This record gives sequence, structure tokens and C-alpha cells, in this order.
Amino acid sequence: MDRSTPGGAGVLRWADSIRLAIAKDPGRQLLHDQIQNTFDFLDDYMENVLKGPRTESVRNYLRHLVVGRTRPRVRGTRRLQLRRRGSRCH
Repeated sequence: MDRSTPGGAGVLRWADSIRLAIAKDPGRQLLHDQIQNTFDFLDDYMENVLKGPRTESVRNYLRHLVVGRTRPRVRGTRRLQLRRRGSRCH
């Protein structure tokens, strides 16, 4: 803006005050850190995509699934008990 126009100097002071307030805002560092963390995550993700699929065998995958199950499934046990007794379940 031209300082010679009426109000020009006031507009420049107003714009400078906004610029300084934004520069001093502590949220800027938090935003910067979040953006940097996102870029780091995306870089790691892209590296994993470019490496290609894992070459782990299906057998190892299934073994890990079975080992991870800590208790037997109990879904439908009431029907099973009724059938063993010869009763009909509804």
C-alpha cells in the first residue's frame, strides 16, 4: 500500500500487527510438529509400499493366528448343550 493515501499507514500497521501476532503464536510450533510427523509417517509408508509385499509363508501366518487366540470361542454353546441333551432349541 502506498503510505501517501489516507489510511494507508493505518492499514500497514494493522497488517504488521497481524503478522507479528501470527509469528508469535505458540500454536505454530505445534502445527509444524504435526505436519512433520505426518510427513515422516508418509515417508515410512511409501518405503513399505515400495518394498513390496511380505514374503511370509501362509503357514507362519496361520500359526501366529492360532497362538494369539487365548481362549476358546463360546459363541453358540447354549444351542450345543441343548442339542446334546436332545432338546430342541428355538
